[in-house]
Amino acid sequence: MSTFSYDKVGQYGNEVVTHVEKNKGVIKGKDGEKYTIAIDNKSTFNKFAKYVKAQNFISAEKLVREKEFEVLEPKERTKKFSSLGWTEIEKSVFSSKSIKIDTKQQEKITLLIIKNVLGDDTKTWKSFDEMFNAKNSTIKKYFQTYLNLLTGMIILIYSLER
Repeated sequence: MSTFSYDKVGQYGNEVVTHVEKNKGVIKGKDGEKYTIAIDNKSTFNKFAKYVKAQNFISAEKLVREKEFEVLEPKERTKKFSSLGWTEIEKSVFSSKSIKIDTKQQEKITLLIIKNVLGDDTKTWKSFDEMFNAKNSTIKKYFQTYLNLLTGMIILIYSLER
């Protein structure tokens, strides 16, 4: 079983939040068991989800370093799993093994980013985040399924902006 490290909050945070919300708080632990965590307004998960949705990954990472998600079920569990930490979540559920990106797609994405960041025929963006989150963003639309695979490319683009 593989688990998350804290530095993976930015890479997997959105996927984890979507999964937990879709499955009404159910998530797989590193011990292979399924746990239902609290997702109500006062829960640690809710605060984590707000940070992730606001793309405030630094605060989200800080939160999961300091607090764990409250476990509601199963009622009978080992004391170790009375709460579930970020590093106790089974990562393989979120690893994108089935998504493949070929060289041609990667080149198309790279060229689209470079065009939007450096091109004269598009708006001048202050940051990649601003460009990505803009209304009707072609890049966001194109990236949606490839986001986890492109983390390295995004870092490259940030370095090109500077």
